[in-house]
Amino acid sequence: MARDDPQMKLRMPHALKERVEAAARASGRSINAELVDRIERSFADSPAGAEAFLRQIAQALEELQSRGVSDLRLSLPDEVKPASLPRAGRRPRSSGQ
Repeated sequence: MARDDPQMKLRMPHALKERVEAAARASGRSINAELVDRIERSFADSPAGAEAFLRQIAQALEELQSRGVSDLRLSLPDEVKPASLPRAGRRPRSSGQ
């Protein structure tokens, strides 16, 4: 981080401050570096980050298909094949019916 990066004050509960300090010590970073890392990771885990991850998976699947792998589901256990997974807005199938 550059010295000319913007600064800001932050208020947090005392217990949270202690947890941040402990995490910074454990990772060998300053409190500032610990907070910056955690905030950056929270944005990476955002829906935009998830969309980028899904695009990477789709690209990898296309590449596998172009190499002759036509159906990856064949090697999946039944419980994780798409037909057995619950769909959005639907309840999972019960095994008793």
